[in-house]
Amino acid sequence: MRGVKIRKAGPYDDVPWKLLLSADGQRHEVQKYLDRGELWVAEIGGKIVGEVVLMETRSDVWEVMNIAVAPKFRRKGVGTALLRKSRSVTQRRGAYRLEVGTDNGGFDRLAFYQRFGFRIVDVDIDFFVRRYHKVFKKDGIPLRDMLRMVIEFKV
Repeated sequence: MRGVKIRKAGPYDDVPWKLLLSADGQRHEVQKYLDRGELWVAEIGGKIVGEVVLMETRSDVWEVMNIAVAPKFRRKGVGTALLRKSRSVTQRRGAYRLEVGTDNGGFDRLAFYQRFGFRIVDVDIDFFVRRYHKVFKKDGIPLRDMLRMVIEFKV
């Protein structure tokens, strides 16, 4: 999308909680990975319209912990720009792999990640049941399992 600027959030930036919680509904869980990871924001005209949280989970392996785009700006390239930045930042740091996890009901998210080059490598059965101690539904689909996806970089 034209006019989108992506930058690492600084210590004086407001945390875009509405976006973060739209992708992961428990504030205390989000705070855990915010404390250990890096928040990057997408801005248009100085307004935050998207975010991604990156975290090194193992040596030279990074994960997209959270990614969200404001509804008005979805399907306009902002999410793809955030993933491009995630890939370039982690590759520059020597990562050989970028990972992401998403729920089993997010067919649009699965397509989004696969178009970008992520491949499904694992299913964490009942991940969300263990995490939330209940089953949520989206479009009538019980959200139980996390699909693990990766992009491997050539080193």
